[in-house]
Amino acid sequence: MKPTIVVSTFALIALSFLGSSCSGKLRNTPLEEAPRPATETKSVDYLNNKLALREKALQKINSLQAKVQLSTSSEEMNISATGTLIWKRDSLVWLNVKKFGFEALRVLITPDSIQILNRLEKSYSKMALESLRQQFNLPETNTFDALQKTILGLPIQLPNGSATTSITEEKHRIRVEHEQFWADYAIEEGSYHLIKELFLLKKDNSMVALLLNRYQKTDGMPFAFPFSRTIEVNSPETGIQTTQIELESVQLNSNPTYKFEIPDHYSRK
Repeated sequence: MKPTIVVSTFALIALSFLGSSCSGKLRNTPLEEAPRPATETKSVDYLNNKLALREKALQKINSLQAKVQLSTSSEEMNISATGTLIWKRDSLVWLNVKKFGFEALRVLITPDSIQILNRLEKSYSKMALESLRQQFNLPETNTFDALQKTILGLPIQLPNGSATTSITEEKHRIRVEHEQFWADYAIEEGSYHLIKELFLLKKDNSMVALLLNRYQKTDGMPFAFPFSRTIEVNSPETGIQTTQIELESVQLNSNPTYKFEIPDHYSRK
């Protein structure tokens, strides 16, 4: 399977969710403060504490099932598709991707591996999840945990960095320097929504960025979450790729079921 296809599949997983014990009715007015222009620089600890409140509130969410709409463009392809995603905390991410109503891909990600059924080519592939991180020069961290944080709409925070804060374009900005990476986070004042996170590899300027928008809330949850995501990848190996993700029909803590069976006649790649 081409690397860009793998990136698209991985990007499809990068979804946010919101919740109670069921999907709930969306409302446009969040319980947290409305976003407003940032005018006073906050400390790193202050902003991290605001983000930590969201992570604490989401500990009761243990599973997610959702419909997604995906569009991705790169130097090699331009694809639009739909899909279904299932996530179970600390266990797995399962999804299928459909084109013209027919399943094209089925994916199962666990803490140590990623398996892909390619229905179009009648093939099967399996790789270590860590190898995917290395292939695309992603920051050195627990890959499955980073994936879960992305699903939850939480920042991927790398350890042992030197952090500073500032205000850029009326947003709070945390900039963290690591030995090999720059990490950059943009946060709204008032709501303290994470608007963007970016990782830049120093040696060749490879970049992965996640932009979050269309924040909404559901009954029973104190915080809003982004229903629309844009993932941007740019590296010498992959070129430029942009993936747009829209989330629909969310169900939480519903104990979803899934299947991942490899047909005997599928070839291994």
